[in-house]
Amino acid sequence: MDLVFLLASFSFMLCWTASDRKMKSMTNRAQGSMAGGLLFAGPAGAGESWMPQHIWAAIPSILMFGIGGAAFAVRTWLWWRRPRKTLIDPEDIDRRGALAKELLDRFDASDDLAALDLGITGLRLAVMASGRDPQYVRHLANLVLALRSRYERLHEREDLDEAIELGQQVWHLRTHRRERLALMAFLGGALRLRHAHFGDTQDMEDAVRTGEQAENLARPGLLAYAASAWSNRSRIFVICLNELSVTYDSRYRHTGDPKHLDEAITMRRNTVGYLIVRGYERARSEDEAALCRLLVARFEERGEREDLEEAVRAGRAAVAETPPSHRFHAAAVQPLAQALRIRYETHGDGADMEESVRLLQGLLATAGAAEARSASHRHDLALTLHAGRKCAGVDASPALRLSREAAQDTLADIGTRIAAGLTWAEIAKATGAQSAVAAYEEVISLLPRLASRELRRGDQEHRLAQLAGIASTAAAHALAAGHPERAVTLLEQGRGVLLTRSLDLRLDLSGLRQEHPQLADEFDELRSREDSLGLHSTALSSTGFGNPSDPTRAEERRQERRSLSDDWEALLQRIRSHQGFADFARPASIDRLLAQAVHGPIVYLNVSALRSDALILHPGGVRVVSLPEASPECVREQLDILETALLPQNKSDRQMLTRVNDVLAWLWTAVAAPVVKVLGLPAHRTGPWPRIWWVPTGQLALLPVHAAGLHDTKNDNEPQTLIDRVVSSYVSTVRALEAARERHPAPGGKPLVVAMARTPGAGPLDSAVREAALVHELLPGAELLMNEDATAQRVRDALENANVAHFACHAVLDVREPSKSRLLLHDHRYDPLTVVDVSRLRLRKAEFAYLSSCDTAHTGPRQPDEAIHLASAFQLAGFSQVVGALWPVKGMLAEFFAKDYYRRPPGEAAEPASGITEAETVHRAARQARERSPNLAVHWAGHVHAGC
Repeated sequence: MDLVFLLASFSFMLCWTASDRKMKSMTNRAQGSMAGGLLFAGPAGAGESWMPQHIWAAIPSILMFGIGGAAFAVRTWLWWRRPRKTLIDPEDIDRRGALAKELLDRFDASDDLAALDLGITGLRLAVMASGRDPQYVRHLANLVLALRSRYERLHEREDLDEAIELGQQVWHLRTHRRERLALMAFLGGALRLRHAHFGDTQDMEDAVRTGEQAENLARPGLLAYAASAWSNRSRIFVICLNELSVTYDSRYRHTGDPKHLDEAITMRRNTVGYLIVRGYERARSEDEAALCRLLVARFEERGEREDLEEAVRAGRAAVAETPPSHRFHAAAVQPLAQALRIRYETHGDGADMEESVRLLQGLLATAGAAEARSASHRHDLALTLHAGRKCAGVDASPALRLSREAAQDTLADIGTRIAAGLTWAEIAKATGAQSAVAAYEEVISLLPRLASRELRRGDQEHRLAQLAGIASTAAAHALAAGHPERAVTLLEQGRGVLLTRSLDLRLDLSGLRQEHPQLADEFDELRSREDSLGLHSTALSSTGFGNPSDPTRAEERRQERRSLSDDWEALLQRIRSHQGFADFARPASIDRLLAQAVHGPIVYLNVSALRSDALILHPGGVRVVSLPEASPECVREQLDILETALLPQNKSDRQMLTRVNDVLAWLWTAVAAPVVKVLGLPAHRTGPWPRIWWVPTGQLALLPVHAAGLHDTKNDNEPQTLIDRVVSSYVSTVRALEAARERHPAPGGKPLVVAMARTPGAGPLDSAVREAALVHELLPGAELLMNEDATAQRVRDALENANVAHFACHAVLDVREPSKSRLLLHDHRYDPLTVVDVSRLRLRKAEFAYLSSCDTAHTGPRQPDEAIHLASAFQLAGFSQVVGALWPVKGMLAEFFAKDYYRRPPGEAAEPASGITEAETVHRAARQARERSPNLAVHWAGHVHAGC
């Protein structure tokens, strides 16, 4: 019909045009003959207006053309919306899909990779040929599962990413056919697997939501599930249930919440029970193996013997039903071998040990050395042999070799390599500390990859938190082996991983630009890309998953991050390949670290279960001082005392507040006094004060080492206090100290004062007004931003020209994700000024920052070695020296401390300046505050100086 209207309209228009031309020709001839008899005739047609000669033809032509065009557009739109016709016969598509399915079944039965490759190729052709045909979803679901299976076998990242990209088409499919539910289930499994290997929490959240949605949509299949016949609908429901069970297991491993493990076990038990009744053997074996693994995990969580015995029974059934040639054989054997090993460790039955070793040796014999799964087999066998060594005196050499090979297998995922490295270290402890140090070095070298650039900042922090304290343990073993220099480099490389990465982004490129300007330009371009992508975004809310467009966009962003990460690695390798740049952006050498001790000793305070020591860096080398009283248990006890005393309900309890003095006394006895004795630091009264830089590790980083002392002896000839002997500063790493000293601020900066007396969503802070007025008076020309004027963007803009920045406002410490800790400005609920937001600034004129806010030098207890707090953020932004607080300080007391700091004695500079003056000034202010509150160290000991 639309074509009829179009043709009719064109016919009318042609008739109209032809008749119009004929009329115009006749008119022109008439006008010409008339013009011949006129003396003053003008040009032909002059004064005429354009009008169609046959309006009766124009109107219907326009109407018919419009109707026809609209109808044609609607038909075209409907044609694109409907299932597309294909040039391939539907029966041929079915044959392609059936052949691909046979190939996949062959892969399942014989672990034939060639069959898997051919099957994937066939499924791709079937998907392309079927278009939007009903067969399309079925072929797509099988393709996603096949790609996921190949990734599990070979660990080629492209397969997993392609499976997820294809699976996300499910959100654009309107049908609720069972094939769509299978596609959703397989997509959830692929997302779960990618989270397990690469650590993106969004993948885990998306996997859970996808799996739960698939299970809910398939729940009507419960009727068929309870029926006597094994139907396609009940099979789909079982698939959804099983994929969700694995996802809940991964969620348990991510969060540690045992309820997720219980849910996973319940789901598996239900499906195993049903499959046993129906006799569906292959699916039954897979579920029994999965149930075995889950029950082992719960036994390790709760220690209930019934779980372990049930795990062994389920594992045996899974292995018995899975022939050795089947590709799932390894997945069935591994959990049974683990269950037998754990039962051997629990009950000491040698038969369990022998069976576990036999099973794992069989797996390793059939797996090729170039296969990704061989690393997992080696690690499992190493664990089993190590258990035998502990219980029966078996030779540790094979276990040591197997774990080392697994840790160094580049085909394995990072999680497996790190787990194998830790096992290697554990086994090595029995054979010699030197071997253990090599194992820890391997693990620490993998930390940057564990916290890959492609992950969001919160995921990076979460993954590093899982290995908190690894650097301290490694350093302790290096010290036990007699290698103090090696211990120092391990502490530098294994701590502050994210901080070091940020420092590398700010490297001076002048030498590189002079020799290789193109590489320097590429480095700048990648820095800009990283900023534009917002890789370290700490937005307080995340994008939802419900909108079908969200997963696609999230996947695009993830691929952009991955591409950027790959580009960084490639560029750094190219730079390091040039002569003179082999150490570009690499961990600092021991000589480079010792060179920073020229202005005063740098003291690492290392606490571990093996031993605790102070490692004193001086230009000549490293000196080790034993700290036997500073065990991890003692440090935790003192931290508990401090945290209890600082609870809001105890702020008026004088007796409780005085317990802070007890913590300072312990710090003097257990930590500071041995260092003071070795360094020979006498009581100091006049003249330039000596300096010391502290690098505390682990939980010790949360204690006020700089205030250590028995402060009732402050007036003695030899006071037992640190503050009366030396000026203390903190640095997170020596690399950070080096970076602070290398900064050369641009001239022309002016002071900035930010104060928030009234903060939306927070209590009033009246002292901030007085503090701001005082600082503004003592810093001539300072820009003042108060209350409504102190928005995040205005503060960022003002910081660009600031050499000194003073903040008097509330701050929030995010214990779970420290990078979200933030200053509370006027618009903090909409535009928070977080740790990461500050650290991303590149301030050219910055010199000194004073953060008169709570907890600005306090990091979360889960990542104490990462030094993620506002003070370190301002240092990264460009301020080489920062004053912060370890705990909340009352507004009036903060005001007094600021007054003591800024009102300097005659002869001192009126403004803060670079050099050691700032550290001395903070030190003097602390001593004056101590005089005001001699028995309440809580009022002054929380203020710290960080930087050069």
